[in-house]
Amino acid sequence: GLVIYQLNLNKWFTLDTSDGLPSNIISKIDSYKEIVYLATTKGLAALSIKTNNIISTYFSDIDYPKISDMAFLDEYLYIVSNLGLIKMDVSVDKYMFISNKKFEKIDIKDKYVVLLKSNNLYLLQEDDLSLLFNYQRLKDFDICNDYLWAHNTKNAIIYNIISNSKLEYSFSDGIVGSKINSVECDDQWVWFTTNGGLSFYNWSQFHYEE
Repeated sequence: GLVIYQLNLNKWFTLDTSDGLPSNIISKIDSYKEIVYLATTKGLAALSIKTNNIISTYFSDIDYPKISDMAFLDEYLYIVSNLGLIKMDVSVDKYMFISNKKFEKIDIKDKYVVLLKSNNLYLLQEDDLSLLFNYQRLKDFDICNDYLWAHNTKNAIIYNIISNSKLEYSFSDGIVGSKINSVECDDQWVWFTTNGGLSFYNWSQFHYEE
């Protein structure tokens, strides 16, 4: 279920299926204006910030897909599910299927919509998918300006979306530990969580192209 802290009342309370949630297992939370969208293993729910009540649930007509990830681009919510990739215009509560591919993760930053499936990273542009690159045992990625940082257990790679160039990094380049667990980046720094701690790298000094 969902645990909410209401500041003005100094009070905690919970929401579960008895309050209208499709499932008590929530995989992702995102918001648009005054609505919080809750991705669950049995579809999508919309929660009003004003009332803290579930005001809508979605996809009952397609047997409530199991949602693993989602992200907003303006008023469009892109939903990764076991039934495929769904694009929902939350301003009018209309949705469409873009692809029947069962993606594992989605990330959206600025103009880029990037998806992960089976060691492949895809770019979505105007609802069309194109393969960016394949990386063996790919676990995670993050978008930073026109670049992607991605990693498997042993190595990391930086990829320029514009030029299609890439460069690989390993523990010999200064990443601590012997196993990379996750990656995040901004326009200046990339950081890795590993079994040896946290590694930071000021990648912008070396990878911005004139």
